[in-house]
Amino acid sequence: MKGKRLGPPAKPEDKLQDFVALGEVLEALFKGRQGLHPEVLKLWKIWPDIMGPELSQVAKPSTFKRGVLTIKVTDPIWLQELNLKRDEILNSIKERIPDNLITELRFQLGRY
Repeated sequence: MKGKRLGPPAKPEDKLQDFVALGEVLEALFKGRQGLHPEVLKLWKIWPDIMGPELSQVAKPSTFKRGVLTIKVTDPIWLQELNLKRDEILNSIKERIPDNLITELRFQLGRY
């Protein structure tokens, strides 16, 4: 009986206990990962707040080196749009994480 669940059906409150906050999942996923800078971890937690729901799906923080945050963008049209909004995005990051080390944003077409 492949795919069939045995036993009584799950109660709705049982299903809710299985949910975990996305920030916790991402932190656990990246914890101890080689080369992932703490600045990028901070951003992953608040990225949808910075970029909004639509943009946070097509653009993600990727790497951080010498003050430059590289953001991977999956669509060339959004890449161009984000380049135009570079200062606005950088200011939004600085408002939310005042002690960050980011001085420049670089957008790169690719997968994350």
